[in-house]
Amino acid sequence: MKSIEYLLISILILAIVGGYFAGFRRVFKFFAMGLIGLAIAVAATFLLGNILADGELFGGIITDLNKGAEDAHSVFEKIKLGTICFYVVLFVVIYIVKNLAVKYITAPLEWKNRTSRSVNKTLGAVLLCGICAAGIFFAFAYIPFLKNLERGAVLDFFLNLPFWS
Repeated sequence: MKSIEYLLISILILAIVGGYFAGFRRVFKFFAMGLIGLAIAVAATFLLGNILADGELFGGIITDLNKGAEDAHSVFEKIKLGTICFYVVLFVVIYIVKNLAVKYITAPLEWKNRTSRSVNKTLGAVLLCGICAAGIFFAFAYIPFLKNLERGAVLDFFLNLPFWS
């Protein structure tokens, strides 16, 4: 095996041990309530917002709000106030639902019996190992210069990202 494989296996083993000692509740709250949780809420707002905005119910409401704002002032011809309000309200709803889900998913794991503790520790190890494995897969799938560092294609990679257009 190559040294990179040993490194990745050791990262996964450390994730399993760290997740076991931290427990599911701490690992889940760390990833759901911090900056990563905020990024997840923003991504969910973007994805769900695009789906809902194309539908008949919310699409009509957004169009009516945008039309009313354009009639109120000429500035709102460029700035779609209805769309902005829709995404802000959707973000707040998703953030509240995320916080309630974290609270009620982790509540049974706070009990002080052996079964709850062992399930908490086992799920913590599985969750942290899964998150680390997903991060490793993401790195090797979307950052091709990690596979062949000797090529020196770091600058080309960053210049060819889709948002540079």
